[in-house]
Amino acid sequence: MDKILSQLVEISNAFDTDKIKLIIIGGVATYFRALQSKQPARTTHDIDLCLPESEISIADRRLIVSSVLIDTLLYKNPEGKGDFRLTRADGSNLDVLCPSVEGVEEIGGQLVLIADKLHGFQADGLAFIEEGLVAVKHVNIQFYIPSVINHLILKLNAFYSNNTARAIAENESALHKYNRAIVHALDICTIVKGASTDDFVEANRLVKKYNMHKVIREAITIIKVSFLEPEDAGWHLLLDSGDFLPEIAAKKKLVEVELLTDRLKQLFLIV
Repeated sequence: MDKILSQLVEISNAFDTDKIKLIIIGGVATYFRALQSKQPARTTHDIDLCLPESEISIADRRLIVSSVLIDTLLYKNPEGKGDFRLTRADGSNLDVLCPSVEGVEEIGGQLVLIADKLHGFQADGLAFIEEGLVAVKHVNIQFYIPSVINHLILKLNAFYSNNTARAIAENESALHKYNRAIVHALDICTIVKGASTDDFVEANRLVKKYNMHKVIREAITIIKVSFLEPEDAGWHLLLDSGDFLPEIAAKKKLVEVELLTDRLKQLFLIV
């Protein structure tokens, strides 16, 4: 993670963070959440940078973001066109994600932040990402991570999109998706296990406020299909993984899954 943390420091220093709100999601957000709750933190190899509606709805702010990432930090799309997936000569990778914003052109699931330079991958799960943000407490890094409920919404959707039947080794694409589903299930475990009392209060507030919102309803549907009971597919994927609590016996893992199931349902007010 040293390279990722150095990359975050560089991005943080390049932006005037008092004016541009930067949100980290994905595996890096899980890493910081694990550190905050004193859990083992998994490593990751890329950064998912979320630009919230407050930043991308204003043309001047989009221009600042593009100027810093493309012109100052020298990120670019390998094909030399506007795209959300950026790389750099030193091998650093950066994905830019954002919610759908009225008045900003969308092409093929990407928002055109700056034509021919920078796009943002449009994700429905980012609909109210700015509510309940948590400041990252790390030396020289000035970013936010999502609230527990927003983080879970993103991870549940990522799990669902990658969850396939156990893949045969010859099918590399299916095997990759299967392995990614396991990673997202492990992240769900980390987020749920580390949620504090304040996190539960904030989660319940957001679920009540946005009870009928599409992203809340979809997240609850995914839970009911894959994580509602300890014997459901999502938890079984965890239990089958050698990375889930490798230091404890199988029976104790089942007890842990029962606790995680109850906590996940409590976060989303599922009775």
